[in-house]
Amino acid sequence: MIGDKILIISDLQKTIYGTLTEIAKILFKEAIMVSKDNESNSNKVSEIIENLEKK
Repeated sequence: MIGDKILIISDLQKTIYGTLTEIAKILFKEAIMVSKDNESNSNKVSEIIENLEKK
């Protein structure tokens, strides 16, 4: 009986860990995309400033 409860808890821990790992992967991918967008926007702003300085 106690062994069964330990197995259930162990399975639950594995499920939770797997779910949290998947969530972390998704958040990491999103963070990379946001970072790339920010870099792109920064490059555009730099371009605009350079063009304004040339005028």
